[in-house]
Amino acid sequence: MSTGWRTNSYKDGPKILIKPGVGIVYDLGSAQKVSAATLSLRYGSDHTTVELYATDSLSSSTPLASMKRLGTATTSSTSAKVSVDKPVKTRYVLVWLTALPYSGADETNYSDAGYKQAITNVKFTG
Repeated sequence: MSTGWRTNSYKDGPKILIKPGVGIVYDLGSAQKVSAATLSLRYGSDHTTVELYATDSLSSSTPLASMKRLGTATTSSTSAKVSVDKPVKTRYVLVWLTALPYSGADETNYSDAGYKQAITNVKFTG
């Protein structure tokens, strides 16, 4: 993987037990209508759960409870599509992972074996 974002490797899973989830906030540059997100993932297998949230900032200290949940999807492949029931206009979107597949050690990404995931591409649609 030359670009992207990855989680740590966790010993327990697929549901992340040590915390509620892990994620990354995407800045769309300006408020955009969001009706879906398509993610390319590095690791397929049982299973990845993705949730989308609209948020007001890039801050990692913003509580999840103050964000607007847009949708969720679970996949066992290397792609996931999260559809939004009611499209919203937002500048920042949190991609939140709550379950991760198991994968062996990956020398090219310097990651240990465990429950983990990497996002290699995200496309937001309005």
